[in-house]
Amino acid sequence: MCRSPRHPVPSSNSWSWVSIIVHSIFTVLIFTLALAVYSAFVQSKIEAKKKEIKTRKAIEAQIALEAQKALETQKALGERKLAIEELKIKERNTIQAWRVETRKAIKAQKAIETQKTIEAQKATEVRKAIDAQKAIETQKAIEIQEAIETQKAIVAQRAIEARRAIEAQRATEVRKAIEAQKAIKTQKAIKTQKAIETQKAIVAQRAIEAQKAIEAQRVIEAQKATEARKAIEAQKAIETLSQKYLDQYTRLCPNPKCRVRIQKDGGCESMHCVKLQSGF
Repeated sequence: MCRSPRHPVPSSNSWSWVSIIVHSIFTVLIFTLALAVYSAFVQSKIEAKKKEIKTRKAIEAQIALEAQKALETQKALGERKLAIEELKIKERNTIQAWRVETRKAIKAQKAIETQKTIEAQKATEVRKAIDAQKAIETQKAIEIQEAIETQKAIVAQRAIEARRAIEAQRATEVRKAIEAQKAIKTQKAIKTQKAIETQKAIVAQRAIEAQKAIEAQRVIEAQKATEARKAIEAQKAIETLSQKYLDQYTRLCPNPKCRVRIQKDGGCESMHCVKLQSGF
């Protein structure tokens, strides 16, 4: 009969120490595992908190950036509105200056026409005065000639009478008297002729001076007319350029109560009339 070898049976004290050791190891393992799980949980919470902080900062930065863009857009719109207002004010000032210049040009044209009328009237008066002076001088020449002829007739009559009275007495004295009378007549005729020639020279000199004055006046009038015509042409050119600019770069306000020139350089299609406080 065979028997198996007998192993020594551990005692109860040995089993208690083994169980304590195993329990301790198991406890340590559980504690280590729990610590690792808690550390992973805490780490995940920290990472989640970091991600949340980063996300919140990114959102705040995006909000701040959008707010900055909105402020810049608002500022740009305000500056554009101010620029449009300044352009409108400049346009109104330009139109007002153009109207003042137009009024001045019209007044200058009226003054030039009035001056021309006055100068034409003066020239007419000068011509009338010259004609009257010529008529007076002609009348005086006729009167002088008639006086000379009358004087000659009187002298001849006296000579005939003296000759008839003296013929019976002294033929020689009659001849001397006749010769003396002829010499006197000749002297008087010479003096009268010189006076007539002198008067004619004075009249001719006055006519020449009057003609020179008329020609000088005509030259001045022609020069003034040329300057006025150039000024009118320059004004018309300025008006044409202004109208071309307004037609090309501006348009009228569609509201019939306003009809102010508008210049648009950008932005949306909506416009606002400052004069009537209405949009279109």
